[in-house]
Amino acid sequence: MEPGAQVWVRDTKGSEEWIQGDLLSRRDAAKSSEFTVSVNGGKPVLIQSEIDAESGEPEDVKLCNVDVGGRAVSEPLDIPDCPVDTALRSLPMPPDDLVQLQHLHEPALLHVLSLRFRMNVIYTYVGAILISMNPFRRIPALYEQRRLEQYYSTGLLRAQGVDDVDLLPPHVFAVADGAYRAMMDDKDGTCSGGIN
Repeated sequence: MEPGAQVWVRDTKGSEEWIQGDLLSRRDAAKSSEFTVSVNGGKPVLIQSEIDAESGEPEDVKLCNVDVGGRAVSEPLDIPDCPVDTALRSLPMPPDDLVQLQHLHEPALLHVLSLRFRMNVIYTYVGAILISMNPFRRIPALYEQRRLEQYYSTGLLRAQGVDDVDLLPPHVFAVADGAYRAMMDDKDGTCSGGIN
């Protein structure tokens, strides 16, 4: 982590919020580091951060992902009572799978999930795990019969060995289809977890 890097810093007011800033300087000691960070182009802030014993990384300062765009087939979804802001539409779509991020840590995960949520994209993968955020509103387009059939057809083609099937955005239908097909492919009577 060198001066000039974009970083996330834990809010010094004791909250669990992370704030984006620019690293101005860093001074390391045995079990902690001292960072000078400019937050929102304002006055430099001095941050003391202990070093995590396992990772060897500072606990309260993390590197930003310079480009949160990634392989995404999701698109911003306009719904009648909550259209996507024009400024958000100009940003690259954050990846469908957070494993694609160069730096995967708490502030990066929260930032990307926040961006996707504001684009009305409530499903995101982290590897095989599906994260679903409650939109607190109805999004009828997500659960139409057409969409269900799309995930079913894609799962069926993959189950038959067709690999060049179009990727679909993360969705609970994809997880359900995958679980169903794994259960039906089970030849020895055990679940995928090995429990009878």
